[in-house]
Amino acid sequence: MPRFIGLTGYMGSGKGELVKILQKRGYQYISLSDVVREEATKRDIEHSRENLQKIGNEFRAQNGAGALGRKVREIIAREIQTQWVIDGIRNPGEEEELRKLPDFQMMGISASAETIVQRIMQRKREEGMRLSKESILERLEREKTMNIHTRASAEFSLMM
Repeated sequence: MPRFIGLTGYMGSGKGELVKILQKRGYQYISLSDVVREEATKRDIEHSRENLQKIGNEFRAQNGAGALGRKVREIIAREIQTQWVIDGIRNPGEEEELRKLPDFQMMGISASAETIVQRIMQRKREEGMRLSKESILERLEREKTMNIHTRASAEFSLMM
């Protein structure tokens, strides 16, 4: 198993379930979103999906596309002997920064749109309310244009 595993995939694709499996195998967990949530907390901003996306975009605009990947790489470099699973990789710049880690492996996690919609509708994570099928599909479409989830560079694709 690689020492560093990077995960990318749409919301509801099954990344969280893979994280649980890897944690049972001794991997520590970190998400690029942790950096964004920390910034939101510093600014006293609610941790809604929209607010976090806005902060993440601001961070990238100010520090380059790989800014969050670079920050996470710096954080985990302090514990280089530890195995890490890194979640929430959204763009090629982040992937490029994380590929600087020794023994890094990128994994793309996918599921059908129908499965994703079903999973998200069963959750109660989105600001405490259930989302409609239409709004979930709208978000998925938006993510397709912004992220690397469907890029061929992802070395594994797991159907969950």
